[in-house]
This record gives sequence, structure tokens and C-alpha cells, in this order.
Amino acid sequence: MKKWLASLFAIVMMSISFQSAFAAESEEYDLDRFYPADVDGHWAADVLEDFIQADIIKGYQENDDIYVKPDANITRAEFVAILLRAASPSVEQDANRNTYADVKPGDWFYAVVNEAKALGLVNGIDAAHFAPNQKISRAEISAILSRFFSETIDFNGTAADFKDIGQHWAKEDIEKLSKAGIAGGYQDGTFRPQKTATRAEAVALLNRAFHKESGQLPDDDTLIDLIKQSNQEQYEALESGSFDQLKTSIPKHNVGFARDAQLFSIDLIQSYQEGGMKIEYNMVGEMKGEVLSKSDRFAAVSITGGEVEVKITQGKNVTTTTMAGDATYCLRKTQDGWKIYGVEE
Repeated sequence: MKKWLASLFAIVMMSISFQSAFAAESEEYDLDRFYPADVDGHWAADVLEDFIQADIIKGYQENDDIYVKPDANITRAEFVAILLRAASPSVEQDANRNTYADVKPGDWFYAVVNEAKALGLVNGIDAAHFAPNQKISRAEISAILSRFFSETIDFNGTAADFKDIGQHWAKEDIEKLSKAGIAGGYQDGTFRPQKTATRAEAVALLNRAFHKESGQLPDDDTLIDLIKQSNQEQYEALESGSFDQLKTSIPKHNVGFARDAQLFSIDLIQSYQEGGMKIEYNMVGEMKGEVLSKSDRFAAVSITGGEVEVKITQGKNVTTTTMAGDATYCLRKTQDGWKIYGVEE
């Protein structure tokens, strides 16, 4: 969520008495999916939370909680699905073709496997079968990543000396990834290529790889201007009370958590304004940006300035404050262009 929009939401909530309508309306939103119960404290928490906010990995609903199951094994189809969701590649494919006998129309992974096959990323366990539900090994992941990132990552470093890859069929792929600092081994000096990978291990490898791509880096101004435009459009829509315009602008510039959390906040703010609350806005200062990190598909941008003065009137109660615009924005490249998925103070 944008920092100043989150601040506005908090201010509005403090300016009113909590009513049953708040709870009723909040049930319409599925923000719980961004807060899985089994990630906090995990060794891969940072990369898992990053991909969760970016809407790249999904959790499992069990009773009233969401679980990512980071230590569960990941299947061949699941890994390919996460890879393509993060990459958002464009590829033409025949939706009616059956590439493998065990990948059929109606299977959730049908389009995913066909797309990966069309991109030359995956091979079957034989000519007729892909084995989508088979657990994927660390060696298989290395081979897929080696092919996918062959043109966009610099693999000119020094290879790690893993003592257990000897004559392994994926030796070259594993060493290639280790040169770029993507594939790491265990403390005993092994890589354990035949070990089945967990969901956390797979996400960690993918996250490292995507943040090292440098084949088509975006211009700094492109990233900074996107954030400035998004904030400016939202400010102008709020100032004019154009909530329909605001709800169009938010998905245009945001994805994942940033999109859903803002739409959630805006719906509630709109309901209270329509109930008689008056909110006045005034943006002061100029937004300035600095790109902190970037790769072909992921970036982090620091924005300072662009404070918003807010005056909230509800009956005889008046609240005035200034919301700072300083924050770090996390962006990812989608098929619809660069979009914001998270904001850190």
C-alpha cells in the first residue's frame, strides 16, 4: 500500500468510532492471503514475503488461515508455474495441443507446461510424459534456470567446488548457477543434486536469479516516473472525490498486495465520505526518486517528498495532519508493464 494512502486510512480510522459496518465491509476483501501463518521466522521469510506481495506465489486455505508450506516439496508443475508467473513471458501457443500424455486440457498446469515447453525450458521424463506431479530435484531446477536465464545473467564468476556433482548430468548447469551466486550448497561442501527441493528453496533460487538479470535493464526515469504518476493520479482523484477514477488508476499502476490493499482502503474511505465525512487534501513539496536496485524484471525505488496535508471533518470534530511521502517502492515487470507491488517505510 502507498505509504501516504496507508497513513490516510489510519487517520480516517482514528477520526471515527469503529462501527459494525467496518467489519462487514472488510470481509469482502481477501487480504489474508498476503499474511500466511507459517512464514514469519522462517529462514526464507524475506524472499517468500517478497514473492507473496508480488502475487507470484499463492498459499493454501486451511480453515481460517493461509499457509505457504515452505518446507513442503515442490512438484515439477508447481515450479514451472511460479517461474512463469514471475517472468510473465509472452509466447504464442496452441491451446488445444497435447504436448504430453499426462498433461491434458482441464489440468490446472496444462497451459503452464505447454508454455514452458514452447519456450524450450522443460523436457519430459520421456518423449510422452512430463510427470507434472513428480517432486522436482535441485538438479532439475538448476537445468531449467540455466536455460531460462542464459542470455540475461552474467555467469562469468568462479564456480563453487561441490564435491558431489562429479559426473552428474546437471554438473554444468549447477556450476553455471554457482558462478552467478544463485546456486548455493550445504556446509559440508555438497550440492545434493538429487535431493527434492522444498518450496522455500525453489523460491529462494528464483528470487536470486530474477534479481541478477541484466539483459534489458529499465531506465531509472521510467521507474521513478511511474511512481510519481501513480501518486499524482491518486492524489488528484482523492482531491476531486473521483473514486471511480481512483479505482481505475490503482490497478493500472499496481499489482498484488499494493493493488488489493489500496482498493480495500479506498472503498472504506469512500463509504465514510459518502456518510458525511469531509476530507480535504493539499500536496506540498516535490517528489524525488532514486533507484536503489534494478534488474530486468524487479526494482526498488526510494521516493522522498510529496507530502500531503489532510484535514478531516466529521461533525464538530476536525483532524489535521501532514502525511510524509517518503518510502521505498518495490516494482516488478508484468505483461502489462512495470507495476508496484509493495511499499516499505
